[in-house]
Amino acid sequence: MLQRVAFVLPAGPLARALRRELTERGSLISQLPPGSDIGRLGQGQFDVVLLAASQVPRPLANTVRMLRNLTEQPEVIVLDKAPNSHQHAELLHQGCSAVLDLDLPPGLLAEAIQGVLDRREEERRFVAASENSIAEPRLDDFVSTSQTMQSTLRTAYRVASTDSSLVILGETGVGKERLARAIHAESARRPHPFVAVNCAAIPEALLESELFGHTRGAFTGAMQARRGAFEQAHLGTLFLDEIGELPTKLQSKLLRALQEKEFLKLGGERPIHVDVRIVAATNRDLQEEMSQGAFRRDLYYRLGVVVLELPPLRYRQDDIPALVENYVSYLAPRIGVEPRGVSPAAMDAFRNYPWPGNVRELSNVIERALILCDDERIDLDHLPDEVAQSCVLPLPPGSASLPSHLADPLPQWDEQDWAEARTEILSRYEPLYLRHVLSRSHGRIKDAAVLAGLTPRALHYKMKRYGLSKEQFRLSEPARDARNAGS
Repeated sequence: MLQRVAFVLPAGPLARALRRELTERGSLISQLPPGSDIGRLGQGQFDVVLLAASQVPRPLANTVRMLRNLTEQPEVIVLDKAPNSHQHAELLHQGCSAVLDLDLPPGLLAEAIQGVLDRREEERRFVAASENSIAEPRLDDFVSTSQTMQSTLRTAYRVASTDSSLVILGETGVGKERLARAIHAESARRPHPFVAVNCAAIPEALLESELFGHTRGAFTGAMQARRGAFEQAHLGTLFLDEIGELPTKLQSKLLRALQEKEFLKLGGERPIHVDVRIVAATNRDLQEEMSQGAFRRDLYYRLGVVVLELPPLRYRQDDIPALVENYVSYLAPRIGVEPRGVSPAAMDAFRNYPWPGNVRELSNVIERALILCDDERIDLDHLPDEVAQSCVLPLPPGSASLPSHLADPLPQWDEQDWAEARTEILSRYEPLYLRHVLSRSHGRIKDAAVLAGLTPRALHYKMKRYGLSKEQFRLSEPARDARNAGS
């Protein structure tokens, strides 16, 4: 984050020397004009207030307490000539970070102030890490046999060590933000913030402030100044999710910020320089958006120095067993349950379900299953209906002969992807298998479920899907009597 320091110092050589020293170290300096009410500091945001004891009314401890109670709780450093031990102790008790001798050389004072800033930044990182329940992803976590995915990962490894901006494309839920976080974690910017902004989730009227911040009074309701995402991400990575939703007005302002590496806050007059790497993501076709004039070409070329595309999960079926095992191991301890195995039938359902919500949906389904499962293994009973119904079982030996409609020529698959072909195959053969086991069990659901290796609940799912009822397969009264007489 860009660090801000407020000076409450008399104008002169010391103030100029400290401004020069701290500016060179990357801090943004503000000077409170002589004679101003110190309460004005509450209108801005500061990490450190550098306070000359001669510039504020007594008792000094009350001023320190007031400053520490501001919204951002800035660190307070007091400069005084030969401070006595009693005053020193009282100021520390009120929250003062340091009391320094005003006669120290500016270089030493700047070192001490920088130490306070560094400690505050470390505390901020610790809090951010503690509040983030998701472990920091790394590129090694992305394991795939998909050629498309492997190509994407190879490019990600190469781009991670650079400062180039990039665009990540992919459907909702494929893991665009997770990949962005992994790239940040592999880069030299890892010690600094990763700040994410969802451009589609913030009303247009507030999005400019979210990105660039605002000054007090910049618009109705702006009672206090606010740091924007660019300032928060200083030296780190700014992730702009759903960049295709960015309004045209803000596209031009974002382009200028990228080109000039500086921006103006809403209501601000002085440009703020930042060092930020941009990673943008979208599920939209930006080429189509540009052709329709909805997205600026110059912004796309500035953002898309490298373009990565994450394939949807339905094109990575061979990766699903490993993903399921990883999510089970990862999620079980976080929700307080023991890790479970996965039955062959449930794994078959995982592999064959088309996953319109991609890995995000897979993670949610596994978390649900872990919560519901009281057995050693996750089974079809623990999966949502739409997932459980994707289970495909082979016809057992001795099953009935194929009806005439299944002897038709094979369908035309040239224009179909696997998801479409699988749906067609299921619709033709799965009802036949269900009829077979229901006929053998004479419509008794529990017996049919045993024959199929399914739970009664899962069998009900499938019967409902194909309009089958147990009554269709029960023996009529004469047939039952004849069967009993012959036995």
